[in-house]
Amino acid sequence: ESQILAQAKRVVIKIGSRLVAESPASRPAAIADQVLALRRRGVEVVIVSSGAIALGMRKLKITARPHELPALQACAAVGQSQLMQHWEHGFAAHEIAIGQVLLTHDDLGDRRRFLSARLTLRALLDGQVIPIINENDTVATDEIKFGDNDQLAALVCNLVSADVLVILTDVEGVRGADGVRMPLVRDIDREAV
Repeated sequence: ESQILAQAKRVVIKIGSRLVAESPASRPAAIADQVLALRRRGVEVVIVSSGAIALGMRKLKITARPHELPALQACAAVGQSQLMQHWEHGFAAHEIAIGQVLLTHDDLGDRRRFLSARLTLRALLDGQVIPIINENDTVATDEIKFGDNDQLAALVCNLVSADVLVILTDVEGVRGADGVRMPLVRDIDREAV
């Protein structure tokens, strides 16, 4: 595992909602520090960030996650700007520019839009800009119901031809469709990375 990470030239990092929402100022800043270290090694980084709905709920003072799609979309609309402000602040300390990219699964399923997204991300990376990708939850329908930025991150790996996908989450492992924890998923020893 550490050899794969050491040889990677392009990495997609997905960060979960709770990790962002619990520490919206400090978590993006800590990740920005790590991204700077990776960039100094010549590694290109793309971030897939959850958290817009959770931050929107906080801003709107909603204590329980809404069940209705329009209410979730409204939370996402309010929270997305908050999310980007936190990422902007975290990377500004290193004078690293970020770019917001909102995608839906339809964007990646349509060949023309897939290629357009690929070219945009390539231009951002070539310009030394860190892409911050999130699902476009204000217009998405099925995706928002399942909270599936993990799947989006996997699709983004294909989109940018990434060598490694790192999922930062507080969830204990990955579960298959049957609900059983997948045996190939292992915790990574921090010292080995």
